[in-house]
Amino acid sequence: MIFTVRYSGADDSLKHIYEDAMGELGKFFEFDWNENRPHVYIVEDIRVRDALWRKSVPKYVVGWTKGVDVFILNKEVAAKVSKWRNGQVDVEYRRLLKHELVHVFTKVYTGIFDRVVEPDWLWEGLAIYLSGQNNNGDADAGGGRVFENFLDHYSADNSGVVYEESGRAVEFLVENFGKRKLLTLLKKLKEVHSEREFAKVFEDVYGFELAYEIFRDLK
Repeated sequence: MIFTVRYSGADDSLKHIYEDAMGELGKFFEFDWNENRPHVYIVEDIRVRDALWRKSVPKYVVGWTKGVDVFILNKEVAAKVSKWRNGQVDVEYRRLLKHELVHVFTKVYTGIFDRVVEPDWLWEGLAIYLSGQNNNGDADAGGGRVFENFLDHYSADNSGVVYEESGRAVEFLVENFGKRKLLTLLKKLKEVHSEREFAKVFEDVYGFELAYEIFRDLK
């Protein structure tokens, strides 16, 4: 495949979104990312997206990462695919970019680059929570506060179901137990290689077994 890439340095709106997100995420993860920062690639349409993936991917995929770089669909295309409401397109596009930047911050913070970061519910939930997508009320970004399926998504399954509860689950952990425990958990992920190992690490960090009952009882 051959692709034509243009530099969009003149897009001040995206530049401001990028800089704001980098600053906010730097504060959350407690490190300043000043060198070799992520590049953001705007993908013009679905056909280019699938060509970059070398396959047809689920329709809901409007952004992804490769290494520490971010790829997001053109705003108009992303709005159509995601069915964003009129008047919310700019807000949701800003959240989309921040969501993907959370993923690359997570890679750097955990030190995991040679495999996917698991559990998938934590990987996606953290991006939903920090990007503000919990506030959009959409089912695919965890708009509800029901906890009954997110723990079933340790590994990515491409169904999109992981988005329904994971953002609220991470929000729950931060609200009830603080950011420090979550960051401690993230730091330990590099040494975790199975769902069973993660459950043990989670219990070591939080002091209780990872189970739906905890989330339901305290919500």
